[in-house]
Amino acid sequence: AHHARVTFHHGQWWLEDLNSTNGIFLNREKLTTPAVIITGDEFKCGNTNFSIRIDADDKLSPTTTY
Repeated sequence: AHHARVTFHHGQWWLEDLNSTNGIFLNREKLTTPAVIITGDEFKCGNTNFSIRIDADDKLSPTTTY
């Protein structure tokens, strides 16, 4: 099952919860709608924590689903 998706559109990176059972937490707040993410943000998916680092070339990367 997929829990979250990170996409690049409208010139920004976005994090979206894909109706995960326990929710996705962005900077310790439950994500209720897709949100823009930037370097330094942290999100939690299940028991796994992710730290965001965005490089200039990352806007060329494909969508990532967790």
